Amino acid sequence: MITHIVSLELRTSSVQGCKQFYRDQLGFAVIGETADEIRFAPTPRVSLIFRESDEAPAHAHVAFEVPHSAFGEIVRELERRRIAPLQWADGRIVDEFESGTNVYFRDCDGNLLEFIAHPGITEGVVEPSGPFRILYVREIGLPVDDVLAFRALMVDLLSLRLAKAADDFAFAIGGTAHLVVASKRRRWIPIAMRAVPPSLKVVLGASDARTIEGLKERLAMKGMEFGEREGVVFEVEGYEFAVRLDARFADVPARLGLNG
Repeated sequence: MITHIVSLELRTSSVQGCKQFYRDQLGFAVIGETADEIRFAPTPRVSLIFRESDEAPAHAHVAFEVPHSAFGEIVRELERRRIAPLQWADGRIVDEFESGTNVYFRDCDGNLLEFIAHPGITEGVVEPSGPFRILYVREIGLPVDDVLAFRALMVDLLSLRLAKAADDFAFAIGGTAHLVVASKRRRWIPIAMRAVPPSLKVVLGASDARTIEGLKERLAMKGMEFGEREGVVFEVEGYEFAVRLDARFADVPARLGLNG
C-alpha cells in the first residue's frame, strides 16, 4: 500500500529566497544545495526540493501535519518568527473544523502552506521535527480539469481511498498521504487563491513490492508510459509521480489510528 509522501519537488524563482524562508524562518534542515537547487528535510523521512526556473512558479498547496496538543504553541511560533498567518473573511486565522484545526500562510514564492492537526491521530508514534513539530507532509494540492476522471485514475493505479468526494473536490488517500484533487475552478481557501496547476514531482512511499508490481501492471494495461529510474515513474495531466519501496512508514498509518 501507499503509506506516505517521500519527497516533493517544486519550482522556485530564487534558491536563496527559499533558504531564507525554509531554513531561517521555518527551521528546515538543508540537506543539499547547488546553484539552482536546494533540498530541505522537514522531517528525517521527507525531502522538500526546490529547483530554480526562469518560468514563474504556479502556486502550490502543501499541508504539514503537526501534533494537535501543540497547535496553539505552533501558531504562536509563527507569529514569533514574523510569519504572517492568512486571515479568513471574518478575520480569524485559525479554523476549527469537524476533525481538526489548521492555519495557513505563504512562502517566499507565494505557495500556500498549511499546518494542520487532528485530535484523532495518536501522538508519540512519529517524532516531531523542528520548531514547528512537523510529523509528516500530509497534503499536496492537484488542480485538474476533470476531478472525477483524475481521482478515478489515481484510485485505480494506486489503490487509494476517497474522502470528502464531490464533483469539484476529493481527497485521494494512501496511509498518511492525501492528494487533494480539486477543480481548477475551485479556489483554495482561505484567501480564494486561484487553483493553477503547479509544476511538481511527488514521490510516494510503498510498504511492499506487490504495490510496485501491481502499479506497473496497471500502467501497462492502460497503455501508459512509465520509467523505473526512481521506483516507478509516470505522468498524469502534467504531474510527475514516482512510487518507490520505502518500508520505514509501513506500520505508521495503523499506529496513528488512520484508516486504510
